[in-house]
Amino acid sequence: MAQHTIVKTCKCNKQVEISVNDTQLFQLSHSNMKIQDILPFKEYTPEQREMFVTGICQECWDELFKDEEDDEPCVQSLSEEEIDDMNQRDYQNPFSTDDLDGAYEI
Repeated sequence: MAQHTIVKTCKCNKQVEISVNDTQLFQLSHSNMKIQDILPFKEYTPEQREMFVTGICQECWDELFKDEEDDEPCVQSLSEEEIDDMNQRDYQNPFSTDDLDGAYEI
């Protein structure tokens, strides 16, 4: 199965590359599957998924919300059961692309 690289660029010009296989690329561009089902917690970091969905890198996210207290636990400190529960939440996938070859600048 071929690997594809998707390149996301934040407003601060930081780029993040996310490597996906043919199936994941098709699901990202042609389905309404949940992002965590396509890019699971065990293979992709929360920062990679956030950058993929919103286009905001971790540093910019921290800057945007620096004045807000974080009452929610960090994903890295969650148990497997809590992660599985998060996978059941109803997140929609906003990703769309018309082309399915090579690297993607989104």
